[in-house]
Amino acid sequence: MFNEIKSEIKVISSFIRMGAYTFFSQRWGVISQFLGIAVNVGVIGIFAKLVTLDADIAQYGTPRFLEFFVIAMFITNLVFIGTGSVSGILRGANFANLYTSPCKFITIFIGANSWKIIWRFLTSFFFIFLAVTLFNAEIYFNSGFMVVFISGFVLMLALDLFAAGFTIVTKAPTDPINWFLGLTSQLV
Repeated sequence: MFNEIKSEIKVISSFIRMGAYTFFSQRWGVISQFLGIAVNVGVIGIFAKLVTLDADIAQYGTPRFLEFFVIAMFITNLVFIGTGSVSGILRGANFANLYTSPCKFITIFIGANSWKIIWRFLTSFFFIFLAVTLFNAEIYFNSGFMVVFISGFVLMLALDLFAAGFTIVTKAPTDPINWFLGLTSQLV
């Protein structure tokens, strides 16, 4: 049993290495993501300093609008980890090869999504680091944060499972869930 777990962990680490090599081979993509985060934090920080709210946001555990906004962006970034995690694997060109491999499907699922999850956490913490460094933000992780994060993640994962089912049944390259999420994210 221990050897089986060890071999599954090796497969997951291979997925992580492959994802990192692929991602960092596109240098402009990495640079533009970090520049986008820096611009985003700058705009949020300046906006938060210029705007005063009449709403009582202290009830949400953050005394200033800046912290409220930064935590909201952090939660949004982490909640959307669930989108495309299952349906993206099913629509991928390598799914048939992965499915017929001797690995368990849960290992394929974790491995295929592990780099995306690691990268989302790294960029989210870079986002928070810039907000704390540049604008003296104080970040509060309370029970409300955990409830919103967990419920949002579970909802997005459930929607993605529905999208994966739609993809399996119709054999279509797209599904209504990811299409709608993509459309609304562009509108907002």
